Amino acid sequence: HGGVLALLGDDHSSESSTIASASEYAMVDAMIPVLNPSSVQELLDYGILGWAMSRFCGGWVSLKAIHDTVEASASVDCSLTRTVPRLPATFVPDRKSVVWERG
Repeated sequence: HGGVLALLGDDHSSESSTIASASEYAMVDAMIPVLNPSSVQELLDYGILGWAMSRFCGGWVSLKAIHDTVEASASVDCSLTRTVPRLPATFVPDRKSVVWERG
């Protein structure tokens, strides 16, 4: 019951690379949802929620990590009750998601 969280290390302003990059277009083309946090706190929260989304649907979820968010410092709330993913009450796993069946 694992999940996949693809981290997108984009450099929009070309500060540490020779050309600017934007990976969300590749993710949209591959039909992978893109989470785009705007702060350090959201980077942590969206990481937990993105992993939960991936485990729920059986597909990949991507998390955009841009220079302004990753290179920042901030006080964050790391309590265990801050971000608690919840499944829908009527959720019944059918195992017919994007995961290939074996055999």
